[in-house]
Amino acid sequence: MIILVFGQRGGAMKSICSQNLAVELAHRQHSVCLVDADPGGTTANFGAYREEEDIEPAIFCVQKKGKINKTLQELDTKYDYVIVDVQGNIDPSRTQEMRSGLFAADIALAPFRPTQDHRDSILEVQDLIDTAMDYNSKLKTFCMVSIAPTHTAREQDITFTKNTLREFSSMGVLDTVAYNRVVYSDAYAIGRGVREMSDAKAKAEMSALVEELLEKANV
Repeated sequence: MIILVFGQRGGAMKSICSQNLAVELAHRQHSVCLVDADPGGTTANFGAYREEEDIEPAIFCVQKKGKINKTLQELDTKYDYVIVDVQGNIDPSRTQEMRSGLFAADIALAPFRPTQDHRDSILEVQDLIDTAMDYNSKLKTFCMVSIAPTHTAREQDITFTKNTLREFSSMGVLDTVAYNRVVYSDAYAIGRGVREMSDAKAKAEMSALVEELLEKANV
């Protein structure tokens, strides 16, 4: 099962979601390969931190760039789940990993911040999906709100973003929201998922993400 985390804007928590999906699934007794296809190398660093600390369960992490679809398909024969972190960019010359990854993925997840610049990218993301579906009919696509403000006065931003996604995209909009919590960056810095930290709210968010994503994808 190949799960690709993608988008057209940076700073949407794509890498953090990828890492935490991998940790959650590994703790559920699945074999997991985490693929960093973002030149920034954030997820590769996460894998290195985890390996240095010899954290269990072990998660195999590999870096790939360029056309990655064949590599993903090969890894898919060896692991229960292949989680792929790709670069967010609006420049077509810098999205080869994202586009080729969508050709191989079973599930694609696009996190969006509840801000206007991220809402402005919805149609661009939809164009990517439409193209990918021409080549990959099995692809199931979902989106979620990420880095949401924890202040209840800004809850309307979350609701508005979800409604905009429902109106202008074909992606399934997840109920799960990932809020702006320091623990996500703290966990990354030591090669851990929030499941392995003490913040109960963040743990619940990532557990809910896995449960909802797999349930709605009928996995």
